[in-house]
Amino acid sequence: MKNLIPKVEKFIQFRINDFDEIDEFRKTLIKSLVDYIIKCIKKQNFVRLMFLCTYNSRRSHLSQVWATIAAYYYEIPNVETFSGGTEETSIYKSSMDVLKIAGMEINQSNGTNPIYEILYAKDVKAIKAYSKVYYIRENPTEKYGAIVNCSKADKSCPIITGADFRFTMLYKDPKEFDNTKFELEKYIETNNIIATELLYVFYLCKIELNKSI
Repeated sequence: MKNLIPKVEKFIQFRINDFDEIDEFRKTLIKSLVDYIIKCIKKQNFVRLMFLCTYNSRRSHLSQVWATIAAYYYEIPNVETFSGGTEETSIYKSSMDVLKIAGMEINQSNGTNPIYEILYAKDVKAIKAYSKVYYIRENPTEKYGAIVNCSKADKSCPIITGADFRFTMLYKDPKEFDNTKFELEKYIETNNIIATELLYVFYLCKIELNKSI
């Protein structure tokens, strides 16, 4: 039984209605990620996904959050999600603002690199989010898929240590609109796209797993 925060559940329904807006190229790209997830679940009964951007401050966190929620929503078992960067900075405020707009409850610690606790349902632990390098101790060192969300990280990390799968799933960087009148609009747009595509990933996973029952 899903216990999503009602506003989050409503947001998800809007994103599911956008599945038809995903172009065929992206759908073909997504299929290889679905295949990896299904292979891991069938072979080892779990899957670990790490989302990477250079600064681990925007797209990689949005991707981790929506992968977590999508797996929960479609009841895909034993999915662990992580994020990291090639540099440690801090999460940019608008990244968390758009998750609040989507209905999540977020608590924030103090400091130059705050820790955010993101709650999307009543029966789960909050997602802990803060900027960090991808090879930090709390992230996996083996048997995980690395999903690269920005072109800079894609170029600077030709080899991601310990990953048994590398997947490039690029999103436009909303950072270029920081401190402009378009900032919030562009962050909402990026969040909507990421949410839609990751919900679609786990929707396909659900279909594939149901075939094997």
